[in-house]
Amino acid sequence: MEADDVSLNPADYKPSTLGKFYLTFMKYLQAPFDCGASVSGNSSAIKKILPCYDSTASSTMEPYQTLHGTNVPYSYLDDGQIALQDGTLLLFENNSSANIDYVWIHVDLNGYNRPPNRWGYDLFTFEFLDGELRTMGDKETKYNDIDKYCSLKSTQALNGIACAYRAKTESDYFKWAIKNLK
Repeated sequence: MEADDVSLNPADYKPSTLGKFYLTFMKYLQAPFDCGASVSGNSSAIKKILPCYDSTASSTMEPYQTLHGTNVPYSYLDDGQIALQDGTLLLFENNSSANIDYVWIHVDLNGYNRPPNRWGYDLFTFEFLDGELRTMGDKETKYNDIDKYCSLKSTQALNGIACAYRAKTESDYFKWAIKNLK
């Protein structure tokens, strides 16, 4: 995207252009499956076929879970989805309001149809920052306090969102996850 002079600045992808970032990103993937984006809670905007996830509040699908087992808010997963050939599901959050612009890509490594669909186990979050895709939890990302956002002791509503950083930096992270989360 950068080589093609496509903007990586989240501020360039306003809510009025819903899905624009994920649709732009999708052009750089090989044979992606477009699951769609929800539009103001309109569930018909999501293709309800496998391997997609209905990210609307009216969904009857089992929701994604935080590290401590509560539901991840649907609104964090509703700005587009792309299924890859290997089953990986990319879920986009593209916020631009109140002078807070960000683009997050949540990556479900084994796809929605293969549980546990849980942050820190098979769901990891990345943030576009300064033209780079960074693991959530890196010091400059929005949720960088690992003790609050990737800890079994934390009760934060978004606990698990920063586990991508731990998975990247701790060689035994996945052993810990298998032992403590499944």
